[in-house]
Amino acid sequence: MSKHKELLQDKFFLFFSYLLLLINHIPVQLVSEPVKIIIDFSYGAAYNRFIKKNLSLYINLNTEVIEAGKSDFPDVIITNRNNLYEESVSQVVVWLDPPRAVDWGNLTKILLTIQEEKYKDSKIDKQIDDFPEEIIDRIE
Repeated sequence: MSKHKELLQDKFFLFFSYLLLLINHIPVQLVSEPVKIIIDFSYGAAYNRFIKKNLSLYINLNTEVIEAGKSDFPDVIITNRNNLYEESVSQVVVWLDPPRAVDWGNLTKILLTIQEEKYKDSKIDKQIDDFPEEIIDRIE
């Protein structure tokens, strides 16, 4: 029985060793698609840079800050302007100035939800890509 316990402990140790090795050596950008974020506050570029810098300090997720008005479609828009992005299909996060700890916490939840949705979508796309073409032709 003790030999079985030792073997089980070795398996767990080996699993976590490999997991940590992967986490430390494979960039997250290779594993998942980044959440694209626009930061657009009414105080101008300096304040936007301040928020961007804090974003990288508070939130350790795969995110990419993009410029407002670029062709890339943002997943999230962080702003203090209530009416500017009403028609946007992106998730709009309206913050007070300056953002509070609860704002950062809520943003983290939103980003995690979006990353989960992107992962599920990519998994579905991968499964569809793996289907034989004859089956896809019959469905269409």
